[in-house]
Amino acid sequence: MNKLKKTLALVAALGMTVTALAGCDGGSNSSSSSSSSSSSSSSSKEESSSKEESKADESKADESSADSSADSKDDSNSGSTGGATGEISLPTDGNEVVIHSWNQEFLNMLLNYYCKDESTGAKYDEATKTITFKNGKTLNTETGYVINPSDGGAYQTALDNILQTDDKDLGDLYLAEADYALKYINNDDATAPLSQVGITEADLSNQYDYTKVVGTSKLNGEIKGVSWQAAPGLFLYRPSLAKELINVEDEKAMQEKVKDWDAFKATAKEVYDASEGKVKLIQGIEDVWQVYRTNRTTSWIDNGKLSVSPEVDEFLELAKYLVSGEGHDLTVGVDQWSTGWNAALSNTAETRTMGAFFSTWGIQWTMLENSGAKLNEEKSGLADGVEVGSPEAGSYGDWRAITGPSPYYWGGTWLVVPPSCDNADIIQDIISYFTLNTESMKNYALGSKDFVNNKEAIDSIIADGFTFDFLGGQDHYTLFKEQLENINVSTMTAFDQTINDKFKECYKSYANGEKDKDAAVSQFKTDVKDLIPSIEIE
Repeated sequence: MNKLKKTLALVAALGMTVTALAGCDGGSNSSSSSSSSSSSSSSSKEESSSKEESKADESKADESSADSSADSKDDSNSGSTGGATGEISLPTDGNEVVIHSWNQEFLNMLLNYYCKDESTGAKYDEATKTITFKNGKTLNTETGYVINPSDGGAYQTALDNILQTDDKDLGDLYLAEADYALKYINNDDATAPLSQVGITEADLSNQYDYTKVVGTSKLNGEIKGVSWQAAPGLFLYRPSLAKELINVEDEKAMQEKVKDWDAFKATAKEVYDASEGKVKLIQGIEDVWQVYRTNRTTSWIDNGKLSVSPEVDEFLELAKYLVSGEGHDLTVGVDQWSTGWNAALSNTAETRTMGAFFSTWGIQWTMLENSGAKLNEEKSGLADGVEVGSPEAGSYGDWRAITGPSPYYWGGTWLVVPPSCDNADIIQDIISYFTLNTESMKNYALGSKDFVNNKEAIDSIIADGFTFDFLGGQDHYTLFKEQLENINVSTMTAFDQTINDKFKECYKSYANGEKDKDAAVSQFKTDVKDLIPSIEIE
């Protein structure tokens, strides 16, 4: 069936009907992120314009023929470097590929990597804005790549509105972030098992474990989502400011200064005092929560009840101290993704940050692009003639990565296939290229500095002597790899984004002195109940 016209009409009519469910928390990357930079710099992408299609709708076959499955398998990226090995059971008789996302990141990946790799057979025509795949199928990048920005929950709303229609036509592929991926992965109307596009559990053996946990349905154990990236996080700091303000000479000494939250609090005050409030240790408490929340041992929802655990109370006190416990704000005091939040990463802000929490995607895109540096056209490094330490270099080269108070993850994007997919052969190939194929994933990692979800690719990059000039020639991939062993996603729920957004209002109101703790928590519980009526509140 030609689903394009119908899908776009639904998105145009329903996609921007924003519900009370809150939007994503940036990432992202993220990836979050962004091109990846679009989400990481908090700039929304405009929704693609719809175009009328002249073709009549074709009838979708009830199931693919054995010949189609065999042909698609032969054409896949399942060579020696990794690819799908199973049989396709979703239809392959479609013509026009449709992908849903909240920004252009994945489209840029298709254009800059998939279409430029001769082995894929895909070509992009700038004049028609069309990708033509090796079997002649097409993706119009202006109409077939459907963007609904994350802001205000619009992206999820667009997906949810389509799922409420009779045909539930979500195209061939769509993207989901970590904070709400389970909402769709646990819904059989929204996602099909990856086995239906020929991707088996064995094909994912080279991926990091936590990413597979997120992509697995909690209802039946089927794998329904796969990510091209792993998103462990680190603490980044500026060595020049650390030496000047708190006499820290190297990464080992700085790690000692932020080794746990008590040390972090003490160092935040030390930086404030030494700089007379002109430099802060961290941008804001939202960033601290990003780290803290992934280390909880209790989920937001426990046996159908909202759980406000002792760990949540601990964070409330941490936030209170950082914002007002010393009579002044030990953070820059700016909202995550705001202009001031981004500017604090440079040398020119009136109040700068000495440190920042970021995941893999955040370093390459958010930090680099907001460093104040004059970058080359590819935004991959300093422009010709610009020296590290010069005014034109901004904070470029004056950042280092360490573990920080605790391991964490931030963001990540999962590819999921809806049951409406009728181009399963192309989707298998795309997913294989970006999530299974070691060679292509290594190439993408080296080009983007994203941390790919492929153990073999990462090990190879590290063994080759990977360094990053933005971090002063540091190999931060090794640190990321070490963090992956300690990432815990066992507390993740399908409602995390909704609840976290309401908890943000709670901890901000308490930290800023607008409400006492009991009043802030009580309001939080009420707000969650309003958004999720099925949840029990104690």
